[in-house]
Amino acid sequence: MPVNMKYSFATYLGTDSFLPGILVLNESISKYNKLYGLVVLVSESVSKDALDLLAHVQIKTKVVAEIKNPHDLGNDDRGFKYMYTKLRLFEMFEFDKVVYIDADMLVCGNIEQLFDILICRQ
Repeated sequence: MPVNMKYSFATYLGTDSFLPGILVLNESISKYNKLYGLVVLVSESVSKDALDLLAHVQIKTKVVAEIKNPHDLGNDDRGFKYMYTKLRLFEMFEFDKVVYIDADMLVCGNIEQLFDILICRQ
């Protein structure tokens, strides 16, 4: 990997309910992956308390505008109303490469080699 490249792991926090998952994901990434940190795309629905906690544990955040799901979900008890907001990942132009990891994942080893095999063509 060229030294001047900017890489990051990324995930999405749409509501405060996934905050514990973000904290665990960050801890697991930090334990095994020393070169690149985590950036959390945060929707406008996330509370100030959650943002403060992320800042306190030194997790970088990027607040993004929500993209509403165009399909009528009726009772959205699973939280899919703004899942399209994850597409904001493709607006992370400040990075050369980003590896997206869902907030409910647990990293159990070094996965930095993913930056070597992912190809970004312009």
